[in-house]
This record gives sequence, structure tokens and C-alpha cells, in this order.
Amino acid sequence: MGRRRPLHPLTQLGTAATIVFEWGAPLLLRFHWWHVTPDRPGRLCAWSNRFRLRFMHIETGPTFHLAIAATLRLGIFPFGVLALYPLLFHPDELRAAARRLRRRRDPDPGEEGLRAPSASSRA
Repeated sequence: MGRRRPLHPLTQLGTAATIVFEWGAPLLLRFHWWHVTPDRPGRLCAWSNRFRLRFMHIETGPTFHLAIAATLRLGIFPFGVLALYPLLFHPDELRAAARRLRRRRDPDPGEEGLRAPSASSRA
């Protein structure tokens, strides 16, 4: 009778998610406006900021484009788009993210007693 297509539902889900993401891209402008003006009245503004819709959209994008790079042969396109994502952040946001990453990488100085002494402190 018919051939079994075990991945068919996944491809349909991926297609639907891509369409929703791409068609929702203009909303990113509104999400950004609500992010920089959180004191504005309105339920949608409060809801957008509470659920961090701007960041959800920005985090979803690289996932989509990395999946495209891994599964399709589109040359440099996915990587070109990935290179544009830092432009969606204000420089202050990038600096704050870098500080958070540094804090995660470098332990708190108050935890000095928990670590083994380094070679320079033994000398």
C-alpha cells in the first residue's frame, strides 16, 4: 500500500515552526520597543517583557539557522545570517553578557579556601 514515512511529522512540524518564526520576525521590532520602554502602559508590553519575548525570538533564530546549516546545502547563507545576530543587541547588553560569562568562568574570590592553592601561591 503506502510507504511509511517516519520523519514526515517532524518535517511538517519544522516547516510550521519556520513559518511562524519567519512571519513573526516583524514582531521583533515591537518586542524591542517594549523592551526599551518598559514603563509604557499596556498589557501586551507588560506581557512581552515578563515573558522576554524579544530574547525568545533572538534565541530561536540561531537554532533555526544552525539546523539549516547542518541539514541543507545553502553555502554561506546560514553563517551570514548568524553573523548578524549580535546586531540585535545594544552594546551595553553585550558588555553585561560578557561580564556574566566572565563571572561564571572565573570563580568568586570569596571561594579561595575551597580551591587547591595555585603554583604561584605555593612558592
